[in-house]
Amino acid sequence: MSPRAGNTGPHTLAFVESPVQLLNVLEWAHAHAPGVGLTLVVLSPVDPMTRGQLRRMSDLARDEGHEVRWEEARGGPMAPFQTIGGLSGLLRRARRVVLGDPFSRYVQLLLTITRARDLVVVDDGTATMEFVGQLARGERLVRWHRKGGRPGPRDLIFAPVSSSARRRLTPGGKRRVEIFSSMPMEETPAGVTVSANDFAWTRARFGPPRITKGADMVGTSLVETGVVDDDRYLEAVRALAKAHGATRYFAHRRESTDKLRRLAVETGLEIVRPELPSN
Repeated sequence: MSPRAGNTGPHTLAFVESPVQLLNVLEWAHAHAPGVGLTLVVLSPVDPMTRGQLRRMSDLARDEGHEVRWEEARGGPMAPFQTIGGLSGLLRRARRVVLGDPFSRYVQLLLTITRARDLVVVDDGTATMEFVGQLARGERLVRWHRKGGRPGPRDLIFAPVSSSARRRLTPGGKRRVEIFSSMPMEETPAGVTVSANDFAWTRARFGPPRITKGADMVGTSLVETGVVDDDRYLEAVRALAKAHGATRYFAHRRESTDKLRRLAVETGLEIVRPELPSN
């Protein structure tokens, strides 16, 4: 346990499932609670690259004085029950909950247990913008690439939990909801506080970036999630690299090895697998 984790006053509990979410929890803590430790729960995925980046980010979180609790949340059929059972006490005692993915079924289930009156959603990329829009319009929480599809059996079974999570993420009475984001917000739900993430912790911790010649590209996992065709993605990367003189390609943690090998061969880009999140 960190030296500060036991002196937090109203206890703050954070849940993350990706390195970017963990980074933005650190940014939120730096901006809103400097010098105060929190308990950070990593709901670990199975993807090796994601796990590696989460391990590295967890080390940085401990350096900042936060307690990190690593949960093998997907380590077998009984893992979810064991994880939720082990966290129930912390959830009931927490006065504030910080989360990175309001669309996560895991997180939605955990929200049904907590009594926290302060809820904070930190950036998880453009999904945060979609969440804010759905909350403002009173829609059910559905990831943007799944909208319009027919709900499957699991969706129907989980619908009451998802509806409960949306109600918990809607401010009212003594319940406060904050969005901590670097994204432009066109719609702001009534009663929700939006605060800007300007990456002050990253700049203070690592200093200004070193400018080099040429351009770098940052990859996405849109092919892996079935949103973009593999060949068209490769064509787009090739065109952008040629237009901007890019020489390096920083891979998303979920990009497949086969796709990255093909990108390297057909575009000449140097593929970089960062140990810290670049996207």
